[in-house]
Amino acid sequence: ELQARLLGDLEHYQDALASLDKALELKSDNYNLWELQARLLLELEHYQDALASLDKALELKSDDYNLWNYKTITLYKLKFYDKAIESAKKSIYINPENSNAWNSLGYLLLIKYSNDEPQLNIPLAINYEQVYFHDKQENSFEESKYYEESLIYFDKAVIFGVNDENFVLYLANQSYPLYYLDRYQEALAICKKCIKLNFKKDIVWGNQGFILLKLGRYTEAIKSFKQVLKLNIHYANIHYSIACCYALRNNVKEAVKTLKEAIAINSKCRERAKLDSNFDKIRKDRRFQKLMQTELYNLNQE
Repeated sequence: ELQARLLGDLEHYQDALASLDKALELKSDNYNLWELQARLLLELEHYQDALASLDKALELKSDDYNLWNYKTITLYKLKFYDKAIESAKKSIYINPENSNAWNSLGYLLLIKYSNDEPQLNIPLAINYEQVYFHDKQENSFEESKYYEESLIYFDKAVIFGVNDENFVLYLANQSYPLYYLDRYQEALAICKKCIKLNFKKDIVWGNQGFILLKLGRYTEAIKSFKQVLKLNIHYANIHYSIACCYALRNNVKEAVKTLKEAIAINSKCRERAKLDSNFDKIRKDRRFQKLMQTELYNLNQE
Protein backbone atom coordinates (compact mmCIF):
# COMPACT_ATOMS: atom_id res chain seq x y z
CA GLU A 1 0.00 0.00 0.00
CA LEU A 2 2.78 2.43 0.90
CA GLN A 3 4.54 1.78 -2.38
CA ALA A 4 1.32 2.40 -4.32
CA ARG A 5 0.77 5.69 -2.48
CA LEU A 6 4.32 6.83 -3.17
CA LEU A 7 4.03 5.96 -6.85
CA GLY A 8 0.70 7.77 -6.99
CA ASP A 9 2.25 10.87 -5.43
CA LEU A 10 4.87 10.74 -8.20
CA GLU A 11 2.04 10.48 -10.78
CA HIS A 12 3.16 7.01 -11.84
CA TYR A 13 -0.44 5.86 -11.81
CA GLN A 14 -0.12 2.65 -13.82
CA ASP A 15 2.75 1.44 -11.67
CA ALA A 16 0.82 2.40 -8.57
CA LEU A 17 -2.18 0.39 -9.72
CA ALA A 18 -0.01 -2.65 -10.45
CA SER A 19 1.41 -2.45 -6.94
CA LEU A 20 -2.05 -2.02 -5.49
CA ASP A 21 -3.38 -5.11 -7.30
CA LYS A 22 -0.88 -7.20 -5.37
CA ALA A 23 -1.94 -5.61 -2.08
CA LEU A 24 -5.61 -6.28 -2.83
CA GLU A 25 -4.88 -9.95 -3.48
CA LEU A 26 -3.74 -10.14 0.15
CA LYS A 27 -6.18 -7.69 1.73
CA SER A 28 -9.34 -7.52 -0.34
CA ASP A 29 -11.32 -6.56 2.76
CA ASN A 30 -9.38 -3.32 3.23
CA TYR A 31 -11.62 -0.46 2.09
CA ASN A 32 -8.68 1.99 2.10
CA LEU A 33 -7.05 -0.01 -0.69
CA TRP A 34 -10.22 0.10 -2.81
CA GLU A 35 -10.48 3.84 -2.18
CA LEU A 36 -6.88 4.38 -3.25
CA GLN A 37 -7.47 2.31 -6.38
CA ALA A 38 -10.50 4.45 -7.22
CA ARG A 39 -8.53 7.66 -6.76
CA LEU A 40 -5.76 6.42 -9.06
CA LEU A 41 -8.31 5.38 -11.66
CA LEU A 42 -9.91 8.81 -11.43
CA GLU A 43 -6.55 10.38 -12.21
CA LEU A 44 -6.36 8.19 -15.32
CA GLU A 45 -9.96 9.12 -16.21
CA HIS A 46 -11.04 5.47 -16.03
CA TYR A 47 -14.33 6.47 -14.48
CA GLN A 48 -16.29 3.24 -14.86
CA ASP A 49 -13.50 1.25 -13.20
CA ALA A 50 -13.19 3.89 -10.49
CA LEU A 51 -16.91 3.56 -9.78
CA ALA A 52 -16.57 -0.22 -9.40
CA SER A 53 -13.70 0.26 -6.92
CA LEU A 54 -15.71 2.79 -4.91
CA ASP A 55 -18.66 0.42 -4.74
CA LYS A 56 -16.29 -2.23 -3.33
CA ALA A 57 -15.03 0.25 -0.74
CA LEU A 58 -18.58 1.26 0.21
CA GLU A 59 -19.57 -2.37 0.69
CA LEU A 60 -16.93 -2.45 3.41
CA LYS A 61 -17.36 1.08 4.79
CA SER A 62 -20.73 2.59 3.87
CA ASP A 63 -20.56 5.31 6.54
CA ASP A 64 -17.47 7.05 5.14
CA TYR A 65 -18.66 10.38 3.73
CA ASN A 66 -15.40 10.90 1.80
CA LEU A 67 -16.07 7.72 -0.16
CA TRP A 68 -19.45 9.14 -1.10
CA ASN A 69 -17.72 12.39 -2.13
CA TYR A 70 -15.48 10.46 -4.52
CA LYS A 71 -18.46 8.55 -5.82
CA THR A 72 -20.26 11.86 -6.47
CA ILE A 73 -17.33 13.10 -8.54
CA THR A 74 -17.11 9.82 -10.46
CA LEU A 75 -20.83 9.76 -11.26
CA TYR A 76 -20.59 13.39 -12.37
CA LYS A 77 -17.74 12.48 -14.73
CA LEU A 78 -19.92 9.70 -16.16
CA LYS A 79 -22.78 12.21 -16.54
CA PHE A 80 -25.02 10.20 -14.23
CA TYR A 81 -26.30 13.38 -12.65
CA ASP A 82 -29.31 11.97 -10.77
CA LYS A 83 -27.14 9.31 -9.18
CA ALA A 84 -24.48 11.89 -8.39
CA ILE A 85 -27.09 13.98 -6.55
CA GLU A 86 -28.14 10.90 -4.56
CA SER A 87 -24.49 10.23 -3.70
CA ALA A 88 -23.90 13.81 -2.51
CA LYS A 89 -27.02 13.62 -0.35
CA LYS A 90 -25.80 10.37 1.23
CA SER A 91 -22.52 12.05 2.06
CA ILE A 92 -24.39 14.92 3.70
CA TYR A 93 -26.62 12.49 5.61
CA ILE A 94 -23.49 10.97 7.15
CA ASN A 95 -21.84 14.35 7.72
CA PRO A 96 -24.30 17.29 7.60
CA GLU A 97 -21.36 19.71 7.77
CA ASN A 98 -19.71 18.29 4.64
CA SER A 99 -19.11 21.54 2.76
CA ASN A 100 -17.71 19.81 -0.32
CA ALA A 101 -20.89 17.79 -0.79
CA TRP A 102 -23.10 20.86 -0.33
CA ASN A 103 -21.07 22.65 -3.00
CA SER A 104 -21.34 19.64 -5.33
CA LEU A 105 -25.11 19.62 -4.89
CA GLY A 106 -25.27 23.22 -6.08
CA TYR A 107 -23.32 22.38 -9.24
CA LEU A 108 -25.26 19.22 -9.93
CA LEU A 109 -28.60 20.97 -9.65
CA LEU A 110 -27.48 23.61 -12.16
CA ILE A 111 -26.12 20.95 -14.52
CA LYS A 112 -29.41 19.10 -14.44
CA TYR A 113 -31.80 22.03 -14.79
CA SER A 114 -29.88 25.02 -16.13
CA ASN A 115 -29.03 25.94 -19.71
CA ASP A 116 -25.40 26.15 -18.56
CA GLU A 117 -23.10 23.18 -18.05
CA PRO A 118 -20.99 24.09 -15.02
CA GLN A 119 -17.78 22.15 -14.49
CA LEU A 120 -17.59 20.56 -11.05
CA ASN A 121 -15.25 22.42 -8.68
CA ILE A 122 -14.43 25.17 -11.16
CA PRO A 123 -15.82 28.62 -10.22
CA LEU A 124 -19.13 29.36 -11.89
CA ALA A 125 -18.82 32.00 -14.58
CA ILE A 126 -21.71 34.19 -15.72
CA ASN A 127 -21.72 33.82 -19.50
CA TYR A 128 -22.58 36.27 -22.24
CA GLU A 129 -25.15 34.21 -24.08
CA GLN A 130 -27.31 33.62 -21.03
CA VAL A 131 -27.06 37.28 -20.05
CA TYR A 132 -28.37 38.54 -23.38
CA PHE A 133 -30.08 35.71 -25.23
CA HIS A 134 -31.71 33.83 -22.39
CA ASP A 135 -32.94 36.86 -20.54
CA LYS A 136 -34.17 36.37 -16.98
CA GLN A 137 -37.66 37.45 -18.03
CA GLU A 138 -37.86 34.41 -20.30
CA ASN A 139 -36.78 31.98 -17.58
CA SER A 140 -39.53 29.76 -16.30
CA PHE A 141 -40.67 29.91 -12.72
CA GLU A 142 -39.33 26.39 -12.31
CA GLU A 143 -35.83 27.43 -13.35
CA SER A 144 -35.86 30.27 -10.81
CA LYS A 145 -36.65 27.70 -8.14
CA TYR A 146 -33.54 25.76 -9.10
CA TYR A 147 -31.41 28.88 -8.75
CA GLU A 148 -32.92 29.43 -5.31
CA GLU A 149 -32.19 25.84 -4.32
CA SER A 150 -28.62 25.91 -5.62
CA LEU A 151 -28.04 29.11 -3.64
CA ILE A 152 -29.16 27.33 -0.47
CA TYR A 153 -26.59 24.61 -1.15
CA PHE A 154 -23.78 27.08 -1.80
CA ASP A 155 -24.75 28.98 1.35
CA LYS A 156 -24.45 25.75 3.34
CA ALA A 157 -21.01 25.12 1.82
CA VAL A 158 -19.87 28.58 2.92
CA ILE A 159 -21.26 28.16 6.43
CA PHE A 160 -19.62 24.78 7.00
CA GLY A 161 -16.50 25.38 4.92
CA VAL A 162 -15.00 28.45 6.58
CA ASN A 163 -11.76 26.59 7.27
CA ASP A 164 -11.72 24.57 4.04
CA GLU A 165 -9.07 25.14 1.39
CA ASN A 166 -11.96 25.57 -1.08
CA PHE A 167 -13.82 28.15 1.00
CA VAL A 168 -13.40 30.98 -1.51
CA LEU A 169 -14.65 28.68 -4.28
CA TYR A 170 -17.85 28.14 -2.31
CA LEU A 171 -18.10 31.88 -1.72
CA ALA A 172 -17.56 32.74 -5.38
CA ASN A 173 -20.26 30.31 -6.45
CA GLN A 174 -22.88 32.17 -4.43
CA SER A 175 -22.68 35.11 -6.84
CA TYR A 176 -23.87 32.98 -9.78
CA PRO A 177 -27.43 32.11 -8.66
CA LEU A 178 -27.70 35.53 -6.99
CA TYR A 179 -27.10 37.15 -10.37
CA TYR A 180 -29.78 35.13 -12.14
CA LEU A 181 -32.17 35.81 -9.27
CA ASP A 182 -31.68 39.57 -9.91
CA ARG A 183 -29.98 40.02 -6.54
CA TYR A 184 -27.21 42.07 -8.09
CA GLN A 185 -26.00 44.02 -5.08
CA GLU A 186 -25.48 40.83 -3.08
CA ALA A 187 -23.70 39.18 -6.00
CA LEU A 188 -21.48 42.23 -6.41
CA ALA A 189 -20.51 42.25 -2.73
CA ILE A 190 -19.43 38.61 -2.99
CA CYS A 191 -17.30 39.28 -6.09
CA LYS A 192 -15.55 42.15 -4.34
CA LYS A 193 -14.83 39.95 -1.34
CA CYS A 194 -13.41 37.19 -3.55
CA ILE A 195 -11.20 39.67 -5.40
CA LYS A 196 -9.79 40.86 -2.07
CA LEU A 197 -9.02 37.21 -1.29
CA ASN A 198 -7.19 36.94 -4.64
CA PHE A 199 -9.25 34.02 -5.93
CA LYS A 200 -9.56 33.02 -9.63
CA LYS A 201 -9.44 36.63 -10.64
CA ASP A 202 -10.29 36.15 -14.30
CA ILE A 203 -13.66 34.56 -13.57
CA VAL A 204 -14.49 36.76 -10.59
CA TRP A 205 -13.46 39.99 -12.36
CA GLY A 206 -15.61 38.89 -15.30
CA ASN A 207 -18.60 38.13 -13.10
CA GLN A 208 -18.21 41.48 -11.40
CA GLY A 209 -18.16 43.17 -14.80
CA PHE A 210 -21.42 41.53 -15.88
CA ILE A 211 -23.09 42.51 -12.62
CA LEU A 212 -21.92 46.13 -12.94
CA LEU A 213 -23.11 46.18 -16.56
CA LYS A 214 -26.52 44.98 -15.41
CA LEU A 215 -26.56 47.74 -12.77
CA GLY A 216 -25.77 50.37 -15.43
CA ARG A 217 -22.38 51.17 -13.90
CA TYR A 218 -20.61 51.04 -17.23
CA THR A 219 -17.34 52.77 -16.36
CA GLU A 220 -16.77 50.39 -13.46
CA ALA A 221 -17.79 47.43 -15.62
CA ILE A 222 -15.20 48.38 -18.25
CA LYS A 223 -12.48 48.55 -15.60
CA SER A 224 -13.49 45.14 -14.28
CA PHE A 225 -13.54 43.55 -17.75
CA LYS A 226 -10.13 45.03 -18.55
CA GLN A 227 -8.72 43.27 -15.50
CA VAL A 228 -9.80 40.01 -17.13
CA LEU A 229 -8.00 40.90 -20.35
CA LYS A 230 -4.79 41.55 -18.44
CA LEU A 231 -4.90 37.86 -17.53
CA ASN A 232 -6.18 36.55 -20.88
CA ILE A 233 -6.48 38.78 -23.93
CA HIS A 234 -8.36 36.15 -25.94
CA TYR A 235 -11.78 36.26 -24.24
CA ALA A 236 -14.08 37.32 -27.08
CA ASN A 237 -17.06 37.72 -24.74
CA ILE A 238 -15.12 40.12 -22.55
CA HIS A 239 -14.10 42.30 -25.52
CA TYR A 240 -17.71 42.16 -26.64
CA SER A 241 -19.01 43.17 -23.23
CA ILE A 242 -16.63 46.14 -23.09
CA ALA A 243 -17.97 47.18 -26.49
CA CYS A 244 -21.51 46.98 -25.07
CA CYS A 245 -20.51 49.29 -22.23
CA TYR A 246 -19.00 51.84 -24.59
CA ALA A 247 -22.05 51.69 -26.84
CA LEU A 248 -24.36 52.27 -23.88
CA ARG A 249 -22.25 55.33 -23.05
CA ASN A 250 -22.59 56.42 -26.70
CA ASN A 251 -18.82 56.22 -27.23
CA VAL A 252 -18.91 55.06 -30.85
CA LYS A 253 -15.17 55.08 -31.48
CA GLU A 254 -14.28 52.81 -28.56
CA ALA A 255 -17.36 50.62 -29.03
CA VAL A 256 -16.50 49.87 -32.65
CA LYS A 257 -12.80 49.39 -31.87
CA THR A 258 -13.49 46.90 -29.07
CA LEU A 259 -16.24 45.11 -30.99
CA LYS A 260 -13.83 44.67 -33.88
CA GLU A 261 -11.40 42.98 -31.46
CA ALA A 262 -14.16 40.63 -30.31
CA ILE A 263 -15.10 39.73 -33.90
CA ALA A 264 -11.45 39.04 -34.75
CA ILE A 265 -11.43 36.40 -32.00
CA ASN A 266 -14.92 35.04 -32.67
CA SER A 267 -16.78 36.01 -35.85
CA LYS A 268 -20.12 35.11 -34.23
CA CYS A 269 -19.88 38.34 -32.25
CA ARG A 270 -20.90 40.24 -35.38
CA GLU A 271 -24.22 38.39 -35.60
CA ARG A 272 -24.81 38.94 -31.89
CA ALA A 273 -24.22 42.66 -32.25
CA LYS A 274 -26.73 42.91 -35.08
CA LEU A 275 -29.49 41.80 -32.68
CA ASP A 276 -28.18 43.17 -29.40
CA SER A 277 -30.15 46.15 -28.04
CA ASN A 278 -27.04 47.32 -26.19
CA PHE A 279 -25.85 48.74 -29.52
CA ASP A 280 -29.07 50.58 -30.35
CA LYS A 281 -27.59 54.00 -29.48
CA ILE A 282 -24.87 53.63 -32.12
CA ARG A 283 -26.65 51.36 -34.60
CA LYS A 284 -27.20 54.11 -37.17
CA ASP A 285 -23.63 55.34 -37.03
CA ARG A 286 -21.79 54.61 -40.29
CA ARG A 287 -18.77 53.19 -38.43
CA PHE A 288 -20.92 50.60 -36.69
CA GLN A 289 -22.82 49.78 -39.89
CA LYS A 290 -19.57 49.35 -41.78
CA LEU A 291 -18.29 46.89 -39.17
CA MET A 292 -21.51 44.90 -39.41
CA GLN A 293 -20.91 44.48 -43.14
CA THR A 294 -17.16 43.86 -43.06
CA GLU A 295 -15.96 40.32 -43.63
CA LEU A 296 -13.63 38.85 -41.00
CA TYR A 297 -10.64 38.71 -43.32
CA ASN A 298 -10.88 42.48 -43.87
CA LEU A 299 -10.91 43.37 -40.18
CA ASN A 300 -7.16 43.85 -39.92
CA GLN A 301 -7.16 46.09 -42.98
CA GLU A 302 -9.49 48.70 -41.48
